[in-house]
Amino acid sequence: MTLISPKKPHTSLTRGAQGEHFFEGHFLDKGAFIASPKHDLHRIDFIVEWGGSLVRVNVKTMVASRGHFICDLRTNGAGKKRKYRPGEIDYFGIVSLEYKRIWMLPMDDVHTGNLHWYPPGKRLRKQHNSFKWDQYLITDTASPLQLDIDSYRMNRVNSTDLVKLS
Repeated sequence: MTLISPKKPHTSLTRGAQGEHFFEGHFLDKGAFIASPKHDLHRIDFIVEWGGSLVRVNVKTMVASRGHFICDLRTNGAGKKRKYRPGEIDYFGIVSLEYKRIWMLPMDDVHTGNLHWYPPGKRLRKQHNSFKWDQYLITDTASPLQLDIDSYRMNRVNSTDLVKLS
């Protein structure tokens, strides 16, 4: 028998799997019901006990992009990206691996194909129509020190240039 050497997984697939693992772990730690379909046929990553009922959740993991994070809320359909249709899912579970945060966004509250999130401490002028993330945050486990360090790194300051933050 010949063993086949596994190929290195595609990084976006690996990142997505890490986000799903983090999401699942959060609900397991809380003792909430969470289950995943045996087959990935219906765009649902998990069924979760949320708000007193079972809801269908698709987990999306943010990626860094020029000093902020972006989350693509579209799915592949017929070979191209499209928005989710009503009735396909109930919530997006948005994960930030860097900041150890999870947001639960009702699908009905999302009206765009992607969302941008700016880390704490990021200096920017918010537009009047920017997405209001805070109301959907369900976990925030990063320490203030880690948030400050990450904010410096997101602004392309390398670790040798960091000042003492404590």
